[in-house]
Amino acid sequence: MKTPRISEAIGNLPEDLVSGAVTYKRTSKKKSFIKWGSIAACFMVMVMAAALIIPMFNSGDPISIGGIDRDYKGVISGSESYIEFPWEYKLGYEKYTSVKYDGNEYSSRARAIDEALLGDVLGTCIGKGVDSYTDKTYTETFNVRQIKGVSEERMIAVGIDNEYYVYFNDDVKCPATFGELLDAYSLSETLPLVKFSVNEGYKEKGYYQIADDEYIWQVLSECRDAEFYAENDKWSRGDRNYLSFTATSEALGVYKKVFYITEDGYVSTNVFNYSYVYYIGEDAANKIITHAKNNATEAKREQYEYTIAGTITEIGDGYVLIDDTVLCKDKKDGMVFKVLTDELIIRRYLECTNIKVGDTVAVKFQTEIVLGEDNTVSGAISMYKGKVTDDGMAVPE
Repeated sequence: MKTPRISEAIGNLPEDLVSGAVTYKRTSKKKSFIKWGSIAACFMVMVMAAALIIPMFNSGDPISIGGIDRDYKGVISGSESYIEFPWEYKLGYEKYTSVKYDGNEYSSRARAIDEALLGDVLGTCIGKGVDSYTDKTYTETFNVRQIKGVSEERMIAVGIDNEYYVYFNDDVKCPATFGELLDAYSLSETLPLVKFSVNEGYKEKGYYQIADDEYIWQVLSECRDAEFYAENDKWSRGDRNYLSFTATSEALGVYKKVFYITEDGYVSTNVFNYSYVYYIGEDAANKIITHAKNNATEAKREQYEYTIAGTITEIGDGYVLIDDTVLCKDKKDGMVFKVLTDELIIRRYLECTNIKVGDTVAVKFQTEIVLGEDNTVSGAISMYKGKVTDDGMAVPE
């Protein structure tokens, strides 16, 4: 299979995020270590790719953070540095980025999966990991389970540290027809298509949602003979009109990737690591596009992730309190947010990076804020120290 261009593999990056010149002060990225350690080149590529789709804050305009509009006086600039955490602070999929099962190598998708989505126990796999602080190599045997509706030749669930994670067989051949793709992953059951944007080339014209995707999958199920587009690396959406569906699936281990349906008859998606393109025909494609437009309601555009920033006023058992007053145009508009830190993915920043009360920090998270007495923020995934400037806040690199 040919490797796709990176812009197609990453996904639907709106023009305003790609340019970034007005809304974001980008600086070069440096590595940050608790202690010196090696970083795999492929992991650094993923970090760089993620930096392209972090929400950008435009000075002067109110911004939506986790569903709450905030009126800040400037920008939050800079981008996160990758931290090599000690072995005991790594998540299971970070310790063992690949495993060997049934003669094949599977790579982590860095997403946990609920046991309700798991099927039969398939056996065991072997994982190897290296502690970059000590150079010690760990070899472990893990249980492997089927993901309901998904071929184990393509994806498996691996049990590490009391969690199951999705692993993907990178060497498996791309399905030759769209029908084979549907069957291999039970897409009508595992991949909801309800939120979408209308696009002309790389310009987004509006964001919408529909109540259900039953009709969409009904039409797609009639396109089983659609063949894989052999020159997928040359395929581009830049000169096409299309719908871009948000592709999030716990079963498939993907978060806010994309599923394109174009007016000229193509389906394209990056759900499976590479850019998969199939020609389903203009008639089928426009049935879906027309149905979606006619049955949709307007919605807010989804950000890939949210960022909240401010001063830490309290560090408690399983939480920190962050006051964003320092960033507000009007100090009276300041709010205090309770960021939950009980999960290892965020707790490690407090325990390993010397963050303390009084520090100004930026926290990245993936769920909407629960408004109330505490204004609770869950799903936090990173926390970095920042510096308040006349223009807002800068995250040193």
